[in-house]
Amino acid sequence: MKAAPHPGPLPVRRGEGESSAASSLSKRLRLRITAAAENYVRAGHPWVFSDSVREQNREGQAGELAVIFDRDDKFLAVGFFDPESPIRVRVLHVGKPQTIDSGFWRARLDAAIKRREGLFDEHTTGYRLLNGESDGWPGLVLDRYDTTLVLKIYTAAWFSRLEEIVGLIRERLKSERIVLRMSRNIQSSAVRSADASSASFNPGDSRGRGVR
Repeated sequence: MKAAPHPGPLPVRRGEGESSAASSLSKRLRLRITAAAENYVRAGHPWVFSDSVREQNREGQAGELAVIFDRDDKFLAVGFFDPESPIRVRVLHVGKPQTIDSGFWRARLDAAIKRREGLFDEHTTGYRLLNGESDGWPGLVLDRYDTTLVLKIYTAAWFSRLEEIVGLIRERLKSERIVLRMSRNIQSSAVRSADASSASFNPGDSRGRGVR
């Protein structure tokens, strides 16, 4: 893999949730991908696979923001990097440069809540609040079971941001508790992470609309 030349001023600033390990590095992680992958990303595909990365300026860490430049050295996208996953980048934003910070996540959560307005009545106690990539939260799902919120993550990229995201969820959504669950493929990574913990949950008598 060839080292990518420096593209000039970096268009994405570090957000509040970026890992402390990544923040100590002076250079933004920069990638270039294959022409086919560029087309997929521009068309809205949310993933960049490992075999589509053709240039990378340095090693990256899980959860670090990776900036993708196109063949003309122009900003293409920014996303979560995960060196241990075949999905090397989960795309967060495509187009013009965008700052990824707490305001970015707050706007995305509010948009998802608004999108669901009017879908549930007062008798509905179980439904999905965040549905991963389709709501702009790649590798993350949030379900309500009555007074409990269950947050499930599918990529280690979220570990360094859990405190920030859980705080935002508590701020915007009423609940008695938030339970964290992780997919099997990242549980070994969670053991090595000081920022993540696991819990089990039984949804019990929660009801989805029209389902008892």
